[in-house]
Amino acid sequence: MRAAPAGAALYRCLVPFTLSHAAAALPFARTALPTAALVVGTMAPDLPYFLPLFLPREFSHSIAGVFTIDLLVGLLAFLLWAFVLRAPLFDYSPGWLRERMPRLAFSHPLLVPLAIVIGALTHIGLDVFTHEGSLDAVIPFMGQEFGPFSGANLVHGVFSVVGAVLIAMWVRRWVLRTPRVASSGLVSDGERRRWTWVLAAAFLVLFAIIWIAELASGVDVFDLHGLFVAFTIPVGIVGAVVVALCVVWRIRSSARLRSSP
Repeated sequence: MRAAPAGAALYRCLVPFTLSHAAAALPFARTALPTAALVVGTMAPDLPYFLPLFLPREFSHSIAGVFTIDLLVGLLAFLLWAFVLRAPLFDYSPGWLRERMPRLAFSHPLLVPLAIVIGALTHIGLDVFTHEGSLDAVIPFMGQEFGPFSGANLVHGVFSVVGAVLIAMWVRRWVLRTPRVASSGLVSDGERRRWTWVLAAAFLVLFAIIWIAELASGVDVFDLHGLFVAFTIPVGIVGAVVVALCVVWRIRSSARLRSSP
């Protein structure tokens, strides 16, 4: 890794990887709070990165944002997951996951917005530790430079990796403890494989095109913002395709129910 040129700005990525924030929901997994709503809440402040909401990051990552835009976007995302995406995505998933699809249940609807707010609060709380300048006076390490990165960036990287590892460990434990139940879905094995390859290839191609365009415009290969742009745009596009695919699945499911005796 090369050192940053004198006077150059550090290559920054201000917050932990969005999906890693879901690890903050794990301590609440055994409570009455719906896990899906908690997970949605942990990622809600970052949704403006992936959706054309035209909102500044500062607002979605504020206390006011938690109880307004984060809650609203989180509720919409939860409803989309519960009533549009959940069943189709499990049907398109590999057998080890599809045959362990958990039942969607929660004791009271009011627990959904509460879980979203709690999840969003954990998100902005964790971001405090990686937002450059927020803890420099208390923890000098956060403001120090290490080559092209700051101490806050290094903490960001640790949070991202540790969060991903914790989620992977939780999923592994859940798989080992949850029995498989044979299920018949709408999607054939061939269709499942085709869409998996198509979506993965689409993401990689879009990522490569955008990143190459960023590099051609003069962005440095170590610039994390360039990688962030190259990642979030394909995620948004592929995510839109996935939503459309799930809507088609719902239409097919309704048609099959109507045609069944």
